[in-house]
Amino acid sequence: MTDPAHIFREEALRSREAQPSPARTQRPEPPRWIAAAYWALLALMAAGLAAGLLIRVGNVAQGPAVIRDGAVEAVVPAAFASDLHPGLPLALKLPGRAPVTVVLTATGPEVANANAASTLLRAKVSGPGPLLLIKAAAPQRAEPGATGTASVHLGDRPLIVALATGLASGTGDG
Repeated sequence: MTDPAHIFREEALRSREAQPSPARTQRPEPPRWIAAAYWALLALMAAGLAAGLLIRVGNVAQGPAVIRDGAVEAVVPAAFASDLHPGLPLALKLPGRAPVTVVLTATGPEVANANAASTLLRAKVSGPGPLLLIKAAAPQRAEPGATGTASVHLGDRPLIVALATGLASGTGDG
C-alpha cells in the first residue's frame, strides 16, 4: 500500500496529528446519582427475588357449604379437582360459631356453573367457571340446612412460583 506521506500534503498530516482523535477523547464522567440508582436498582431486584423465594402463599380450595343429611356438601373451583382427595381436612366456618375441622369423604361430580351448583346445594352460589362438589361428615350438633364456608388447605408454595404459574396460565388464580 502507498505511504500516506506521499498521497497527502505534509501540512494536512500535521494538522491531523495535532487534533485529538474521537477514540482518544475522554468521555465525561456520569452524574453520581446514576451510579447510586444502579446499585439501588440491583439491591431492590435482589430483595424482590429473596422475598419471592421466602414468602409462602397458601393454596386453598374454598367455597360455600351446606349441612344436609348428616354431611357437609360444598362446591369449590374445579381447578382444584386433581389436588382434592378423601382424607384431607376440611375447615367449616358457620356464622356465629367457631371454625370446625372435619375430614373430606368424597369429591365429585363436577358442576357446570354456579346456577347448577345453587340448584344442587339449594343455596346461593356465585362465581365463574366449573365447580366441584365435595362432601365431608357433618360435625356434631350441626343444624341441618346451616350454610357456611368450606376451606381445604392444599399446601403452600413460594410466592414467585405462584406468580409465575398465574402468569403462565393467563389468570391470577394459579
